[in-house]
Amino acid sequence: MLVVGAGPAGASAAYKAASNGLKTIIIDKKIEIGVPIQCAEAIGKYLIPLVPFKIPKNQFIWDIHGISIYYDDLMITKTGNDWAGYSINREKFDKWLFNKAIKANARSILNCELVDLKFENEYAKHAYVKAGNRTKKIKFKILIACDGVYSTVREICNLGYEKIGSIAHVYSFEMKNLNIKNPEFEQVYVGEFTPSGYAYIFPKSKNKANVGVGGIFPKKKMETYFSEFLEIPYVKKQLKNGKIIDNRSGYAPFAGFGHDIVFNNILFAGDSANQNIKPFIEGILPGVICGYYAGKIAAKTIRSNNIIQLNEYPKTINKILGEIFENSNPLIDIMIDLFRMQDKKKYYLIFAIAASLIKPNEIKYLKNLDDNEIEKIIRDRIINGENNEI
Repeated sequence: MLVVGAGPAGASAAYKAASNGLKTIIIDKKIEIGVPIQCAEAIGKYLIPLVPFKIPKNQFIWDIHGISIYYDDLMITKTGNDWAGYSINREKFDKWLFNKAIKANARSILNCELVDLKFENEYAKHAYVKAGNRTKKIKFKILIACDGVYSTVREICNLGYEKIGSIAHVYSFEMKNLNIKNPEFEQVYVGEFTPSGYAYIFPKSKNKANVGVGGIFPKKKMETYFSEFLEIPYVKKQLKNGKIIDNRSGYAPFAGFGHDIVFNNILFAGDSANQNIKPFIEGILPGVICGYYAGKIAAKTIRSNNIIQLNEYPKTINKILGEIFENSNPLIDIMIDLFRMQDKKKYYLIFAIAASLIKPNEIKYLKNLDDNEIEKIIRDRIINGENNEI
C-alpha cells in the first residue's frame, strides 16, 4: 500500500495499515516531518474520545477552556466540552505520529514528490515519484491520498475543486511576549478586516499564541487584512510587545470535496477530502481519525482481495463522525453566501453562526431584516439565552 502525505492523516493511515501487517510505504515531499507548520495548532476535546489510539498527555501543551467570539462591541464566551480543547505543537505531534507508523514497520521516503499515476482498467497501479534527483516507480494495490488541500492525487484523478470558495487563505504567525487576556480561552474576531473569514488569537501559553487572519475571497493582500486586525484596540493591547517566532501561513479546505473519498482503489483522507469541521476549519483530529480507518479498511481489503470492501470507508466515517459532519457541512454554503454579502448585517450573522447563537434554518429569515433588527435579536440571545425562537 502507498500513502501519499505524512501529515496527521497520512501517518495515522500508515500506522494502522502497517500494524495490520500490510507492506506500507509513506512518502512526503517535505525534507523534515512537521516542518513548516501551517496550522493554528488547536484541537477540540470532544474529538479525543473518537481517536482510536491514545494520544500521550505530553502532546497537549496548553489547556483551552473555551472560545471568546467578538464583533464590534459584541462578545460572547462559549464554554463546555464542545468548545474546550488543547493547543499542541504540530511539529512534535506530527513527528510522534510519523514515528508511530515507522515503529509499526511502515517504510518512509521523504523529499519525495508524487509526479504521476499509472492506471490499468480504471485502477491506479503504479506511482511515479521524484525522490531527490531520481525518479522512481512504486507499485501498489491501494493508495491512500493524504496530500493536503492542493492534492496532487486529486488533480491527477480529475477530482479538483467543485466550487469557488473551496480554499481558505490563512496568514498567521506564532508570537511571543504577549499580554493575553484570559489565556485559557481562544479568541475569534469577525469584522471588516476579514470580510470573508475571521481572525484569531489561539494561546499556547500565558504569553505565546498563534495569531492570524483567514478568508476565502480576499480582495486585498492577506498581509493588509492582518495589519488591520492588529489595529483593533483590544487586540493591539494584547500584542503590543509581541515578537514573531515563526510563520504559520498556509491554506485550508473550506468547500468542495468531502463526498468522493473513494475513487476506485484510491482513498482520500484529511485535507485532501475536506475532512474538517466548520466554521473553524478544525482538521487535525478528524484527519487522524479518518486516516486511521482508511488504513484499517485498506488492509482488510488487500487481505480479502475484494476491492468492493473499500466502500466500507465512507460508511465507517459516517458512523463515527457522521453527526459532527452533518452539523458542520450545512454551514459551508451558508458561510460562503454570507462572505459574499456586501452590507454590514453579514458580520452580525457570521458572529451569530460562529457562536451558535442562531440555527442554520434561521438565516434566510434574518437576512431579510435590517441591521438594527438583527443586532437586537443577537443581543437578546446573548443576554437571555441562545435557544429563543424568532
